[in-house]
Amino acid sequence: MSSTSSGFENDERHELVDGSLAVRRAGAGAEAWRAALDAHQQAATAAHQDFYGLTRELVATLGPISSLTRLVSVQVAGYADSLPDGQAVYDDERDVDPRELLTQAAEVLNLLSLKVGAVTLELNHFWSLIGRIGVETHTDVTP
Repeated sequence: MSSTSSGFENDERHELVDGSLAVRRAGAGAEAWRAALDAHQQAATAAHQDFYGLTRELVATLGPISSLTRLVSVQVAGYADSLPDGQAVYDDERDVDPRELLTQAAEVLNLLSLKVGAVTLELNHFWSLIGRIGVETHTDVTP
């Protein structure tokens, strides 16, 4: 078995999940953010255009993440009822009602969506504040 970028072993369940277009695009986005941090920003000199531009991109990223987690929460809540006849969900430990696990998981995602939404609002506030900052050059500087 080989590992995928998600860190899961390639069993039938994970191949199905890792193969979806949404998962591949989300993975590409995550990789791009890691690259922005690792390869670029950690070594960068502080610059207003980076503060502003990176925050703009964070806002543009977190808004859809909030919406996506809300959407997936609804999908998870109804997952057991969406399966075709003859298929049923189960708890792989066989000790909890899988529908209860799905309900709990949906609640976690819904709460996460609200938290990410709140963080997005805070980032928008930062973006507004940092957007007001300018830099000017003074030629009559005396020692």
